[in-house]
Amino acid sequence: MRRATARRIALSLFGQIREGRLTVVEDGVRHEFGAGAPAATMEVLSPELWPHLLHGGRGLAEAYAQGFWDSRT
Repeated sequence: MRRATARRIALSLFGQIREGRLTVVEDGVRHEFGAGAPAATMEVLSPELWPHLLHGGRGLAEAYAQGFWDSRT
C-alpha cells in the first residue's frame, strides 16, 4: 500500500479516538486527536511509518524498532 494512502487511513482512524489525546507531529505540523487524559505525542521520523501502522501493535513495534517514530508522554 502506498504511504499516502496508509497515512490517510491511519489519520482517519486516529480521528475516532474518544478517550485520551494523541498528538501526531510530522514535519513540524501537529495533529491533535481526542481530548483529555491520558495524553501522548507521536513524532513521525519517517514516512515509512504509515504502512506499518495498519498492521496493528506488531507493525507499530516494528516501526519503532526501525526508528520510524518516537514518542513522548
